Amino acid sequence: MSHETRTREELLRVLHEQCWSLEQLSSLLQRQYEALGEGSRSMLEENTEELGRLNRLLRGIDDRRMRLLSRLAAGMGMAPEELTLTRLAGRHPGPEGEDLLAVGARLGALLTEVGEKRSRTRRLLELRRDHAEATLGWLRGFRRRGGTYDRDAELHHAESGGRLVDRIA
Repeated sequence: MSHETRTREELLRVLHEQCWSLEQLSSLLQRQYEALGEGSRSMLEENTEELGRLNRLLRGIDDRRMRLLSRLAAGMGMAPEELTLTRLAGRHPGPEGEDLLAVGARLGALLTEVGEKRSRTRRLLELRRDHAEATLGWLRGFRRRGGTYDRDAELHHAESGGRLVDRIA
């Protein structure tokens, strides 16, 4: 078995590992979105730890993938950024090329899915942040105004005498 063949086989294994890791990430992002919706702090903390672990794993996998692609590209007299899975599959027709195309398609679909879930989660976080900022702004303004409420939850200022609840029956 040639060095190039071993490198291609290793690349295929790395790509499958990357797909598996992205599937895990997609699932985690779904759980994170649900935890945000439920306001579950413990789930969010747990997901954040797992997210860090998965991101480190994915960076390591991506580094290995890029090293393998660089090695293959050098053997073909190409720059690493010129070598795509489609080009590589075209050079190896048959089952090996089909496997490369299939894993490439799966990888592309997973990257799109993860991107969409990250965007959705980001939008929810921004909405939550905006709501919290608006609520805090209202509370800060209320404190500065020194208002009080009566029994009907009507806001009064200095005319209430500074009492927390209007005592007029």
